[in-house]
Amino acid sequence: MNVLKRLFFGSMTKPESKKPDPAKRLVDIQLAGVMHSFYLPLSFADQLSKALEEPKAGGFFTYDSENGTSYAINLDCINLVHMPDESHVIESGDAEGFSVFLVGHGKRITLGVLYEEQLGGALWDTGLKFLRMGNYYFNQDDVALIVINKGHSATRGPK
Repeated sequence: MNVLKRLFFGSMTKPESKKPDPAKRLVDIQLAGVMHSFYLPLSFADQLSKALEEPKAGGFFTYDSENGTSYAINLDCINLVHMPDESHVIESGDAEGFSVFLVGHGKRITLGVLYEEQLGGALWDTGLKFLRMGNYYFNQDDVALIVINKGHSATRGPK
């Protein structure tokens, strides 16, 4: 009977949940109407809070995590920031290489690994109207979030 119960009702023992790391914090950010969750070191929450408190908050807030993932968040696109007191562990759902989230689009544009030659100008240069990444040009005002995952920052291409 135990075998039938397991087949139909699953395991009788509850799986152990991962305990949150006290050095990390869950931060939920609504960017241009789309909710994104970040489980990063406390420094992320602190630096984001300071960036939002600046009188001329705008442009991109950038953060490099210890796992090699970098984020650029358009401060002008933030609708809501929630930092719950009780945190839970979440796994990264970030795609490898460069990903871009645009205002008005819920899905990411995955660009993959890019080389320096494929990037037009400085990524976070607020003086530029357009960002070039690979074969794509993005109006900087339309970019809500850029994620560069697993240390795939721009490197020199093969010679």
